Amino acid sequence: MSIINLPQSRYTSEELGDRVIVHIPSRKHWLQMVIISLWLVFWIFGWTGTVTRNIGNRSDLVLLVWLVVWVIGGLAAVGSLLWQLAGEVALEADRYALRVRWQVLGIGWTKAYVASDVCNLRVRPLWPGRYRLPGWGSVVLTFDYRGKIVCLSPDVNEIEARQVVQMIQRYSPHR
Repeated sequence: MSIINLPQSRYTSEELGDRVIVHIPSRKHWLQMVIISLWLVFWIFGWTGTVTRNIGNRSDLVLLVWLVVWVIGGLAAVGSLLWQLAGEVALEADRYALRVRWQVLGIGWTKAYVASDVCNLRVRPLWPGRYRLPGWGSVVLTFDYRGKIVCLSPDVNEIEARQVVQMIQRYSPHR
């Protein structure tokens, strides 16, 4: 009889007395990261070549608009690459609030929800039915908040998402 080792959960949790913090790292899409990295190499060569050739031509509005769009595209690609390499969603729950923090290398933003107004925390399939994209998050953590539905997609599978919901509900005043 062979023993099957189950894979480790993607998330980690810290139970700190009256609160819990669940850390969910971003999913790594290795092929996408290689393609973005190669694209960025060519992006840098194209940008530096364009800027150095046209540095004295300051009156060309089309070139200026093109360079702004070029920089925005490059920043989006760098952001996507950094998110996949070092991104994380941290869910912190206590009796006062549910906080969601998206961060890359410790830099990010937090959104806080008053715990007494958070209702019906649940797991919902991203795509109803049988269709799933392999390697991509297939569920969404969802809750009702002050008349709106809030959806979080933190790159976990359905079993892990249910475990996260149960962990958060233990620290929330309204289940």
